[in-house]
Amino acid sequence: MRVLGQEIALDAYMITVANADQFGNKVTIAPHASLSDGLLDVVIVKKQNKIPLLWRAYRQLSGRNRPLRGEEIVASMSSGAQQQDIHYWQVPSIEIENLGGALIHVDGETTPSARRVTIEVVANAFRLITPVALR
Repeated sequence: MRVLGQEIALDAYMITVANADQFGNKVTIAPHASLSDGLLDVVIVKKQNKIPLLWRAYRQLSGRNRPLRGEEIVASMSSGAQQQDIHYWQVPSIEIENLGGALIHVDGETTPSARRVTIEVVANAFRLITPVALR
């Protein structure tokens, strides 16, 4: 994958890219996500033993994992954090190579697999109007 101009190699079980905190069915996969910060929340679950995964997943879903941003990501990957089993990043864009042809889901729907996927935030792409409560 390519993040912040850097190539990063990870063997992932699941990669979730979110702009909001909910994964679906009220599961908060990215607890620090914001629709207005201009960043994608990327959660990478590496292939690992399933028993410790339960505790690590709980830490992620409950908001105990702090997301890394910018140079923190690059520094952590070069300092040996690749051993970490769940990565949580906030980035403006990400390019993912899908070498194994894994299934891709977009908003809960399976889409045709692609070898390379690029996802980015388009700032101010639309205006959301929130109605004012009537008195």
